[in-house]
Amino acid sequence: MPTSTLKTEKARQTRAHFIHVARSLIVEEGIEALSMDRLAARAGYSKGACMYHFKSKSMLKDALMADYAQHLSSQLAAHRAQYIETPDNAPYVLLHAYIDWYEGFEQTHDGWARLGVALLSLSGHEPERLEPIRAWYEALYDEVETFPASIRHTVLVAILALEGLFFSAKFHMALKGSIRDEALSTLRTIAAQGNVKRRDNPPSISRAL
Repeated sequence: MPTSTLKTEKARQTRAHFIHVARSLIVEEGIEALSMDRLAARAGYSKGACMYHFKSKSMLKDALMADYAQHLSSQLAAHRAQYIETPDNAPYVLLHAYIDWYEGFEQTHDGWARLGVALLSLSGHEPERLEPIRAWYEALYDEVETFPASIRHTVLVAILALEGLFFSAKFHMALKGSIRDEALSTLRTIAAQGNVKRRDNPPSISRAL
């Protein structure tokens, strides 16, 4: 492998390490604890090395927001990959995937939930930071717009209901008991209207922070 390629890969890995450490720092101590000095010390690098990848704390926040948006994309894609998807059943695969995603999130959400809440808290004073998240939702809603008119609005309402469940869980106000079961059962009934089958050997889904 050429030396330049090795250097590029090492730089990519170092940057990814900084992002991973920053995530953990925010989850454990809150976003107010995030600083270039704290991040460098915790990551085991000099502050100069940290600032080579992120010229300012603002750039670091932008990188974390983009990373969180990528997490949303990869999670939804991984859950959709559990099913055999065709153009005809795509709306229903999307709903099955979203429901599965939420049910898995209920069990293992703590780290990503804390991170998401911390990053979204920036919307009050730094709304421009949320652009990657806005873009993710816009892409999702744009896809829903391509669905047949007969199912489009039903899918949109179901997704918005699931978003409500996600946000309730993030803020430790998740539905519980029979009301939670009835809500998910209703959403499953909608998703079951499509001809959707699970793959025999679907790819695994990583939920690690």
